[in-house]
Amino acid sequence: MKLDCKLLLPLLCLVLSVLFFLQPKVARRTDPAAVSSAKAPGGGIASPIAGRQPLPEARAPPGRERRPKGKSSRRRKDAPRKNSALKYVKAAALPDWMHLAIVACGRRLEETLTVLKSALLFSKTSLRFHIFADDSLTPELQKKLQEWQSSHRIDFDYTIYPITFSVGNAQEWKTLLKPCGAQWLFLPNSMRPEGLTWKEMMYPLYQKYKTTIKWGNQDLLNIIFHFNPERVYALPCQWNYRPDHCMYGSNCKGAEEEGISILHGKQGVYHNENQPAFKAVYEAIRNFTSEANLFQSLYYPLQAKFLETVHTLCGRIPQVFLKQIETTIKKVYEQRVFVHVGGS
Repeated sequence: MKLDCKLLLPLLCLVLSVLFFLQPKVARRTDPAAVSSAKAPGGGIASPIAGRQPLPEARAPPGRERRPKGKSSRRRKDAPRKNSALKYVKAAALPDWMHLAIVACGRRLEETLTVLKSALLFSKTSLRFHIFADDSLTPELQKKLQEWQSSHRIDFDYTIYPITFSVGNAQEWKTLLKPCGAQWLFLPNSMRPEGLTWKEMMYPLYQKYKTTIKWGNQDLLNIIFHFNPERVYALPCQWNYRPDHCMYGSNCKGAEEEGISILHGKQGVYHNENQPAFKAVYEAIRNFTSEANLFQSLYYPLQAKFLETVHTLCGRIPQVFLKQIETTIKKVYEQRVFVHVGGS
């Protein structure tokens, strides 16, 4: 069974994500699992490191005092209740949180930040980042995330976890297939999927097949999900759009109809010249600053950049790459206009 990144993590596939690959039970802001243990806004130095903004405490309705027997209220039924607005405080509705897990290691800091930025630019709900990072990358990650918390329109929290290999030889795992190829394999163990003893399955399978598997991490996933098919969600092609969906001609009907929602930058196409259409999207988001105008500084330059990619089959279908970007940007500005009018 060929899985080919069905368990899609941005480090492995270098995905520019509009949403994210795996949706556990959505945690609300009041859920202790969603707010972590940080005490200060923007995160504090801890292990793991968490960054969030403090929550306002809702006041519970006070209990009604019992009136003595035989004594009636002197207030007329039609008289207004004094301080009625202060008696009961209704807490504002809290947003649902979308969770996105990502691994950052080695030289992948820029790619990790670009993935996170894309999620902030194109999401319509609050985000919770779970970042598993090398110790050497943690300070720069935390610095950038704290800057974004004060400038992005989307509310987001983050927690930075150290990368650990809970079973076997850590150095051996680190070099599986290629550098940074195995760090994300242990993410499902951190997520605790019910009924799936991930760690207990992974290491025995690796010991059994390590001399015969060709694709390392991918082969291990294929074996696990072959015996547990109900535990993997097969993404439609527009949510896992790869170069082979267009390099030989367009063969993803969903992307043609709806546009691309997740771009899968396999085989280094965000950095080499093999697929300039993919590279153009990556660089446009990487270079975008939160203070800039989305249409003027992102969409229109990217639209013009596609004129330089028409010598490739992927570059000849710019509408597939640009449709969701344009739709989302329009929704962003509609949201800002409505908020401004409603608050004035």
